[in-house]
Amino acid sequence: MRTLLLAFALALPLPALAETHDHDAPHLTEIAGLRALHAWTRASPGREALVFVELENTGGGSVLLTGAESGIASDGALVGFVLKDGQPAWETLASVPLAAGRALHLEPGALAIRLSGLSRALTEGDHFELHLETDHGALALHVEVAAADARQHSHAGHSH
Repeated sequence: MRTLLLAFALALPLPALAETHDHDAPHLTEIAGLRALHAWTRASPGREALVFVELENTGGGSVLLTGAESGIASDGALVGFVLKDGQPAWETLASVPLAAGRALHLEPGALAIRLSGLSRALTEGDHFELHLETDHGALALHVEVAAADARQHSHAGHSH
């Protein structure tokens, strides 16, 4: 847990997410200076999915991430990757702070949004809406479903 908390504290300042273009509209959303880019998850026939997204706080103050909600799941929670007895696991986090001018990537093997109690299977190419809950309100995310073995969003690394 200490390592997980240290990862939050060390979220490095990153350059601003590049300018958006019309084709990027569903990829980028913002509320109160919190910007989210490229929300995605893996295809899954199961009842649980992990959602990943690039976040950047361009506002003047800290933003507290507190949870998530989606119409396709009974529960949404922030989780951090840990090793328990040498086995990979995801531990629920009550909240995650994001300081002004900092970026945080929710990605495989680090942090994620866990959706539990999915009402349907997630098939590659599908899309759904999710709301990331913060102390400034809910940030709407348009989540794309990637291949079951995806390690990153299909647009990762290209300019916006």
